[in-house]
Amino acid sequence: MDVRPFLNKNAATLLATVAVAGTITSIYLAVQAGIKTKQTMSQMEDDGFDKPDKEMTKEGYKEASKVYRKMLFQNSWKHYIPVVVAGGITVAAITMSHTVSVRKQAALAGLYAVTERAYSTYKDEVREVLTKGKREEVEAKVAEKMMVDNPGYKEIIITDEDTDVTMMDSISGRYIKSSVEKVRKAMNDVNQDIFSDQYASLNDFWQAIGLPTTNYGGEVGWNIDSLIDIDFVAAMTPDGKPCISIFYKHLPWSDYCKF
Repeated sequence: MDVRPFLNKNAATLLATVAVAGTITSIYLAVQAGIKTKQTMSQMEDDGFDKPDKEMTKEGYKEASKVYRKMLFQNSWKHYIPVVVAGGITVAAITMSHTVSVRKQAALAGLYAVTERAYSTYKDEVREVLTKGKREEVEAKVAEKMMVDNPGYKEIIITDEDTDVTMMDSISGRYIKSSVEKVRKAMNDVNQDIFSDQYASLNDFWQAIGLPTTNYGGEVGWNIDSLIDIDFVAAMTPDGKPCISIFYKHLPWSDYCKF
């Protein structure tokens, strides 16, 4: 049986497991090496090679200590070979695990970019084929399905006390009380920042519309090559209340701040 597909798929996990096992093994072997070194010291004393006496003169103690350490090293260095080997394997596993993870992240980023382009192309083609009425009907159905999957409309973040309009962010599935005008203004403001700074994160947009930031929101974003562009889709929550979904025409992507 060819195990290479399994190894390729689980390389990072296997290497991380080896690193953990190697760390534990290194500690155990270091303890064992210390015990054996103490046994070596006892054997040296039995053979008449005692530790230097601190009652000796300063120069005599210094010279005797030097000879004693050299003798101890010659008799005990082999005890530490397993520790060095295990430590080397552990370091190698950690390094290789990191390398594999970086490569996978790069591959996923590339796949995400391809998927985003395919999604955008598909959406554009659907827009061309469907009539405006049908297109809005499909988008509303999608929004309502997302609301069923993300029932957070019962825990709405109040960003504007002067409006009763409930809005859902399609990426995070979180809900806010805001207005189309304010969200569109936030989009324009962040796009203006992109013109000035060359890029902006998803967190920047979320903050602009009143949503808390997340770790994911800092890892993806837009740049000067593809600005934020959103759609507003009117739909109904499962309990029959109107809600506007914020859809992204251009999904944010990783490496948005790298040129």
